[in-house]
Amino acid sequence: MRDKVSSRQLGIMVFLSLLSPIVRLLPVSSLALAGRAAWLSPLPAGVAACLFALLTNMLAGKLKPQGGDLLRCSLGRFWGGTFSAVFALWLVFYSGIVLRVSAERLVSVLYPEASPAIFIIATSVALLAPLTMGARTLYRAGELALPLILGCLIFVLIFSVKEIRPRYLLPVGLEDAGAAALGSLPVMEIFALWSYYLLLAPALTDGERLGRESVKWLALAALCALLLGLITIGSLSPELCAGFLSPALAVVRNISVFGTDARVDSVIVAIWVITDFALVASLLGIASRLLRGLAPGRSKALVPPAECAAVAAVAFLISPTAEGAARWSEKLAPLVNSALCGILLPLILIIGLIRKNSR
Repeated sequence: MRDKVSSRQLGIMVFLSLLSPIVRLLPVSSLALAGRAAWLSPLPAGVAACLFALLTNMLAGKLKPQGGDLLRCSLGRFWGGTFSAVFALWLVFYSGIVLRVSAERLVSVLYPEASPAIFIIATSVALLAPLTMGARTLYRAGELALPLILGCLIFVLIFSVKEIRPRYLLPVGLEDAGAAALGSLPVMEIFALWSYYLLLAPALTDGERLGRESVKWLALAALCALLLGLITIGSLSPELCAGFLSPALAVVRNISVFGTDARVDSVIVAIWVITDFALVASLLGIASRLLRGLAPGRSKALVPPAECAAVAAVAFLISPTAEGAARWSEKLAPLVNSALCGILLPLILIIGLIRKNSR
């Protein structure tokens, strides 16, 4: 039972995990494609993600796999095991990228002269707890963290609304629909992460509710991405927003709380730390399930510490500079995630259905 979670807990974990790349990459990644209309790009992306999740969930339901057994159920023992290793290794590698970028960003805000090494090591050690205690503990912790994250988001929204300048957002007409749709591509790359959880995550106690929970939490993530673009672009202007590494932090630093110039950087830092940890821990949890299915006997116990060591190694070795690590996060990782989640996993599902119907 320690590896079984509810559909609601899974949805909450995905929402928290999606907030990590949403805050890290948006709306800057959409601005180059959509311009002023970038703040609207999460709308078509959210609709497409919800429809894709419903379709994928329907296909997966016909196979009736048990959590991480989807790959072997669809492809057989050999190829299922091969692709389990491929997905697990990529998730470990991607987690290392996220950890390095998270460390660089946190250090640049709180300790500009410090090295990210301490944060990387501390987080890698902290990841051992959720990986060894089971998925149920991690996903329950996500439930408890949700009110804090929502409170931080509501706080930022309330106190930043007055900074919005409509001239930076409007007018937007039908002629901007194409630009908004084009700008939704980076958002859809982020939402593609949902497939890892939907198809490879822990077994569910109430799988019949997964479709509804998918739509609910994906829609909430799309709303957060929309509000983030509305606040950042509306406060800074599209041109200025595109030049910031973290537009959300720039907006928060200009917030005036009850007439005082209070520094509320900690609000954004809290969102960064919690969502980045949720993303890395949950993806490593999925990788751990896949690798334990391949590891023989007692060696299964070595999977969590090996994962943590590998994540730390990737974080240290991915690039000697913060700019190089950012390029991995902004360019390569979204493309690979889109290919695996948007093409390979659905194709594996279809192969599994064909094999099942041909028996």
